[in-house]
Amino acid sequence: MLTILHILLAVLTLGLALFALLTQNFDYQYYTLLSLGLMILVMGIKELRKEKKIFAYLIILVAAYILFVAGELLLTS
Repeated sequence: MLTILHILLAVLTLGLALFALLTQNFDYQYYTLLSLGLMILVMGIKELRKEKKIFAYLIILVAAYILFVAGELLLTS
């Protein structure tokens, strides 16, 4: 289940990033960051299940920071 969610979020992130780069329209940048943060959070959860605790906590910390930045972009724009 997590692998499917990881792949879906990766495709969504890639699609949003390509859309922004090709059209030079960066209005949806916070959605790209939100999907990237969620994808990295899923990666952290997958690492927790593999018993790689230190690496998993580091990934979850990075995901929290990205989600915080995405939230700030959403609230300020």
